[in-house]
Amino acid sequence: MGLQLSDGGLVTMPITEAAKNLISKCHLAPYGHGEDTIVDQHVRNTSELNAATEFSLENPAWQPFIDCLTATCARALGIDTNTRTVTARLYKLLVYEVGEKFEKHQDSEKAQGMFGSLVIVLPSVFTGGELVVHGPGGRHGESFVWDPSVKSTFGLQYAAFYGDCEHEVKSVTSGYRICLTYNLTMSLTDTEELPRVDTSLDVYKEVCDAVKHLLDCKSTKNSFVYMLEHAYTRRGLGFEFLKNRDLLVAQYLAWYCAKESNGYCGLYLAQAEHTEKSDGSSYRELKTQPPYVAYGESMERALVKVALLARSKYGDPRNRSERYKEDSQVVPTDYFADFEFDEDACRQVPYMGNEGGSWENWYATAALVVKPASAT
Repeated sequence: MGLQLSDGGLVTMPITEAAKNLISKCHLAPYGHGEDTIVDQHVRNTSELNAATEFSLENPAWQPFIDCLTATCARALGIDTNTRTVTARLYKLLVYEVGEKFEKHQDSEKAQGMFGSLVIVLPSVFTGGELVVHGPGGRHGESFVWDPSVKSTFGLQYAAFYGDCEHEVKSVTSGYRICLTYNLTMSLTDTEELPRVDTSLDVYKEVCDAVKHLLDCKSTKNSFVYMLEHAYTRRGLGFEFLKNRDLLVAQYLAWYCAKESNGYCGLYLAQAEHTEKSDGSSYRELKTQPPYVAYGESMERALVKVALLARSKYGDPRNRSERYKEDSQVVPTDYFADFEFDEDACRQVPYMGNEGGSWENWYATAALVVKPASAT
């Protein structure tokens, strides 16, 4: 690997003996909360070095290894590496001492197309410091616990995960947990006007059944919403950036709109907000937020269209919120089953890794919207 400090020499492996000298070069790591960048050791207690200015990796064999590892991680995360190029960009070196941790947070998007993080724990003797990654959409019953200390003395340990999934680093109980972090980004390398649909996948049957259920409901009126598993920022909302199962669902719905509806329906991406009202009998609904990104276009293009239509005498049909009935126009039908609706909690912004950011970089619930193309 050849870890070289900007104002020092090479760091030897395993790092245990060199850790104190390494820590002396580090500074406290911040985190984000809303638009604020904060240093508070009660939330995040770790030291860091920035790859841009404070260290470099000199071993010429290291980057080819990272490229190979990145491709392996991308496939494991459900990304089609034939149609998408995935890149790992070195970001920081983090050092956790005894008692240091990072509370539950999401990783902020630091570049266009960023979808997740790769963490490589360097050889060192330590205990504790487990990484806990929770399932997408706040489904904390689905969590993954990774203990990199088990084989850390002489070997590299790594984990990759989606940035919108809340995760935390537990307190180190002995030694030093030292890791490199990479930002994972992807870009589209191959576009298809109409994607191929693999009918052998379980997700295909699930989406087919869900669509049939909705079309059997008289109130659907050919308009319905399919909730996405992962959360997306406004900047990162695009068909080319859909994650894992979300991409498979979008591919099927694109095929449905083109073939089954004979082009009558269009497919759109939008951020969504779940609301609950009570007027004697409680009911729930989903409100989608503009702009609506049409299949095959980017968020930037959608915003340009909105701006042009806003200046026309016809107004802007893509600049209006839309409401959908949860019981007859929203699938999966059990999407909100594990949610305890709390209006105040919905407005809370979770901790973010490294720094604060504008609201366009905050994660939000997103959905695929199928509706008559003439409506937009």
